[in-house]
Amino acid sequence: MPNLKQLIRNLLPEPLEIRLQALDHYYRGEPELRDLPRVCDKGRLSLDIGANIGTYSYFLRRNSSRVVAYEPHPVLAARLRRLFADVDVREKAVSDAPGTLDLVVPVADGRAMHELGSIKQDFSDEEVVERHSVEVVTIDDEGFDDVGFIKIDVEQNEIPVLRGASETLVRCRPVVMTEVTPLLYEKSLVETFAFMGELGYQGWFTFEGVKRPFADFVPEQHANRALFGTRFMNANVFFVPDGVAVWGRTAHAR
Repeated sequence: MPNLKQLIRNLLPEPLEIRLQALDHYYRGEPELRDLPRVCDKGRLSLDIGANIGTYSYFLRRNSSRVVAYEPHPVLAARLRRLFADVDVREKAVSDAPGTLDLVVPVADGRAMHELGSIKQDFSDEEVVERHSVEVVTIDDEGFDDVGFIKIDVEQNEIPVLRGASETLVRCRPVVMTEVTPLLYEKSLVETFAFMGELGYQGWFTFEGVKRPFADFVPEQHANRALFGTRFMNANVFFVPDGVAVWGRTAHAR
């Protein structure tokens, strides 16, 4: 039986539903949504990679010249097209090589957990999953020449996405925000993303509401497994082109 929240959602027209969802996420969800006016360029394109229900696309439309949203799940992509006539919705996954892969979505209590859908994970320990064969592209192959901001939320596939966008990063110099999974990397956060430094970018993480350069990162303090959920860095990090002062200062690599 649907819960009260689901019943209310079923009664709302979709444009009102996405507006309420977006406002709820803006005030109670990821604080990085409130950073968008600072990190986006209103005169340039923004990419929403892993658009899901469209919360970031909703706000990126206000802070960019146009938005291209990548969402490989067919149901979610169709919803985005209905909601955002001004967004270029591409029903594709993004990685470091073109091709076709399975998008795997775990199902719990009869609900497809779209927010966890991944081309990187197989969820072999889950009893029920959805599988969708999806087209995979690289950002470099998409041929953009005016990218000002890139948001990435791809459930542990962030590094291949960035590697597949290296030419675009060098050519366009956008600010990048990506979800990270520091407890799952073989090396430290800083070592894992050292290749971004080679591309001319400095990393910034958020800890206790303060933006800090990667040079200040101490795993035992900022990403301590024992403190996950209490005193732990935010899930999203920013990569800013060298020499650009987004938060009033530039970072310098260690």
